[in-house]
This record gives sequence, structure tokens and C-alpha cells, in this order.
Amino acid sequence: MSNGRVNINDVLASAKKDDAQAVEKLFRGFLSEEESVRDCGYLGAMGIVFKEHSFWCVTPIRVCSLRIKNGGELQFSSAYIEHINSDAFYQPSLVALWIILILVTVCTVGIGLLLIPIIIKIFYRYKKSGVVFWCREGIPIYVFSDRNSLSKAQRIAVQIAEAKRLVGA
Repeated sequence: MSNGRVNINDVLASAKKDDAQAVEKLFRGFLSEEESVRDCGYLGAMGIVFKEHSFWCVTPIRVCSLRIKNGGELQFSSAYIEHINSDAFYQPSLVALWIILILVTVCTVGIGLLLIPIIIKIFYRYKKSGVVFWCREGIPIYVFSDRNSLSKAQRIAVQIAEAKRLVGA
């Protein structure tokens, strides 16, 4: 920080380490001044070169998703909690991944073993895990997660259920 300004790269680096204060700073520009953050977090990165970093935030009135790619692309979406009708979690099967890994290894006579980390990243770039919240308007709010952080994504549903209870929705 210098001259009272926030360096977005420093904030993003801290947010990628699941620093709640840094994640909240990322969302602050999208929230009203009266809106407090109930909970927020980082759900990992998908992809290889142009990684897509996934963040989430729940306020007393909204659920928010923020995806930031290394190339600079940013995608924010939110829904008012009272308008959320349902949610769905998705985690892809490992069977397809293992079939791909076996085929590549067999076809390349063992060289595929060296490519396993890259193949796994490519697989999860196109087969995303996460949660989707459906709103009355029919607009889905996607909160993508890497496979290891999917259990953290369940925290979002708990926060929304609690917020809905508090607003009587």
C-alpha cells in the first residue's frame, strides 16, 4: 500500500491464499457501504496458463461469485438471498479422468506418466466442480471450485440458509 491506495496485485495474491480480509476487499467494490460480509473465501484455480481463480462472498442479503483469470478477465455475479430457490453441487466423476490418463499413458508408451499433472489440470479446466444457486429470475449464480475445495463450497449453502432464516425468506 502506498499513498492510501491499495495495490490490487497484493490483495489478489493474499486472496489466493484464502485470506478472508483480502477476499472481502475484492468484493468491496461490488457491495453497498451498508452491506457487511458474513463469510467469504477462495475456492481454488482451474486451468493451466490462463487460470481461473474462484472467490465467493455471502452478505446478509446477497450471495456473490467472483472469477478472475490470469489474463485479466473478471466475472462478478450475485443474487439476493430471498430470490434463491435452490442450489446444486457438482463434482465430476474420476472415471473419465482415469480413462484419459490410461489412454494417454498407453498411447505414448509410458511418457504419459510425465504428463499426468498437465492432463489433470486440463481435465478440471473443462469439468468444473462447484455449486450453482438458482434464482427466481432463472439466472444461475455459479461458484466454481477446484476438487479439493469443494467441501469449503458447502459453507456457502450453510451461510445462505442462515441468512434466509434471518430475513424470513
